[in-house]
Amino acid sequence: MQEGIQFKVTKFLVIVLLVAFTITTFVSTLKTTSLLNDASRMSEKALHLAAEEQAHNVFSSLEIGTAGSLERGEMEVFKALLQDLGQIEGVEEIGLSDPSGKIVYSSQEKALQTQLLEEDYAAAIKKGGDIFKSERNSSLYLYRPHFMTTDCLRCHFKARIGDLAGVIYVQYSLEKLIQAIDDMAEFTDEATLQAMLVGGIVGFVGLFVSSIGIFFMLGLVVRKPIVELSERMSALAEGDADLTTQLETNSKDELGALAENFNRFVGNLRELVIRILTTVDKVTIGSKNILEASNTIRAGSTRQNEMTQSAATASEEMKVSVGEVVRSAQKAAENARVAADNALSGGEIVEGAMESMQQVALHTNNIAEKVQALSSHLRGIDQIMALINNISSQTKLIAFNASIEASAAGEWGQRFSVVATEVRKLSEETSRAIQEVRETVEAINLEAEESLNLIHSGLNEVTKSSRLSTEAGDSLRTIVEQICENAEMVSQIAAAATQQDSAVREITKGLETIANLT
Repeated sequence: MQEGIQFKVTKFLVIVLLVAFTITTFVSTLKTTSLLNDASRMSEKALHLAAEEQAHNVFSSLEIGTAGSLERGEMEVFKALLQDLGQIEGVEEIGLSDPSGKIVYSSQEKALQTQLLEEDYAAAIKKGGDIFKSERNSSLYLYRPHFMTTDCLRCHFKARIGDLAGVIYVQYSLEKLIQAIDDMAEFTDEATLQAMLVGGIVGFVGLFVSSIGIFFMLGLVVRKPIVELSERMSALAEGDADLTTQLETNSKDELGALAENFNRFVGNLRELVIRILTTVDKVTIGSKNILEASNTIRAGSTRQNEMTQSAATASEEMKVSVGEVVRSAQKAAENARVAADNALSGGEIVEGAMESMQQVALHTNNIAEKVQALSSHLRGIDQIMALINNISSQTKLIAFNASIEASAAGEWGQRFSVVATEVRKLSEETSRAIQEVRETVEAINLEAEESLNLIHSGLNEVTKSSRLSTEAGDSLRTIVEQICENAEMVSQIAAAATQQDSAVREITKGLETIANLT
């Protein structure tokens, strides 16, 4: 069974309301439970403080009532006071211990001669003159140690001022407090359960009422206008619609806007039908005019056929001429490409020659540097030869002086004279050899200077040739660029001629087609 929009929207809204109600109930329950727990904790704290205050009051009454009897040593009066205070509601035990912690006076006979709890006794002594509080099981214990004063020494002869006299204690029952806390927790749980139950019932009733209201409201506000619109659209689809009637548009919402748009659509459709009928009449009249025009066109088509045949003949002649132009342009383009390739090869050769000239200039410059270095070394050799010649002259002079001395020495200087003569001859030969070497060095130096001058002249010529080669290379590159541009232009002309040939062929085909049609 198909569900209507009224049921679908109602179901969706009920689910949304159910989720919202569940979340609201859960949050409200948590909040209520939190508030009840806070109130319970505050009440528990207040009851606990009240119980402690009651125990403190009993303890204060004990100290105030027994102060005089203890100072005067009236222990029977003290014991009777303990019995009276022990009858107060909530007081479980009240008494006094000796300095060792043994209970010597108590409202409970069974507690006499027993020992105070060691932990509480030690903590109370450590506390000094303040009240020590201890809570254990279901009882509250209050302790205060008392120390010897001047009045106490009248009965306790061996004691000293400040010694521990004993510990007064009160055991107060907390059972009623615990019972009250348990009752309050039980009340809190019951209140929480009742709040959840009441909230659930109220929410369910509200959800049910809201669902019924939403269902009927959707039926009246949404479903009814949509059904009316659907019926009108169905009538339009079947062709039985009355284009003069319109939907009621009382509401100002989206459905009202939809009804207004539908009424506008029906009005436009009515105007469109009227225009179509008017156009049909005009078409009938126009068809008669077209029939008359077709007769006129048939008469002119014969004339057009004759003109088309003439144009086709002229186009055929143009096609032959354009074919010749295309072939010439393609051949010129091929020649231009060959010329560009040759120009590029020539440019590469010139660039290679330029690089070779640069290498020659570099090697020539290195040779000039080597020759100049050789000339410098030769001048150094000449200086060395001059020094050796000077040494040879000095040696010759020394040998001459030695010969004179040997002659003066007579027989004893003959051997020395022979040596001096040999040294002089060696010095003379050395001078002659140095002179020959100097002449040879000077000749070499002269040749080196002439070679250096020739190398510099050749280097200048090489530099000039390299510059001319560079200029020639630049000019050749410019020529190559112009040749490449000319080749590109020729290729473009050939392409344009090819396109023109294709266009002429298309024109010829078109004229032939026109001729066939007519």
